[in-house]
Amino acid sequence: MTIKIPQAPPKRNKYLTFDIECFYNYFLCTFVDIATGDVIDEVELWNNNIVNSKHTSEYVTALITNNTLISFNGNKYDILILSAFMAGKLNVELKVMTNDIINNRVMPWVFETKYQVKLLSHLNHIDLIEPAFGVASLKVYGARLEFPRLQEIPTPINTIVTLIIGAT
Repeated sequence: MTIKIPQAPPKRNKYLTFDIECFYNYFLCTFVDIATGDVIDEVELWNNNIVNSKHTSEYVTALITNNTLISFNGNKYDILILSAFMAGKLNVELKVMTNDIINNRVMPWVFETKYQVKLLSHLNHIDLIEPAFGVASLKVYGARLEFPRLQEIPTPINTIVTLIIGAT
């Protein structure tokens, strides 16, 4: 008699918050370790070029599948745009998609068909907007919880991002 021992699911290393910022020529996805507050990685696409050569498709896939991701409204924005990035979409395409989601409230199932992007489905993901009470923005929730700092992106959303060598 043979006893089958079920294979354990892959170990999730960390709980990572992630957030995306998207401009016409710049895309940024930041991953922060919940336990330490440390930035684990920042995946950037600037003028259609990956900024850090280690950010191959395989590397980013391992990062997002081997950790538990936590977002705010990720099911209706961040996962969609991350999926498009992973599918090889370029900066302007990502920004057009971003604007469409925000301005027209494009739902994930419409997004998949409209932009022919298969949404990432192999993720362990928690969207904090789901259990949040009421309907409000992340900054409103932060204010209610008395966060010490609330910040908008420091530039208009349709800015063309320029690289300043040596800036800190």
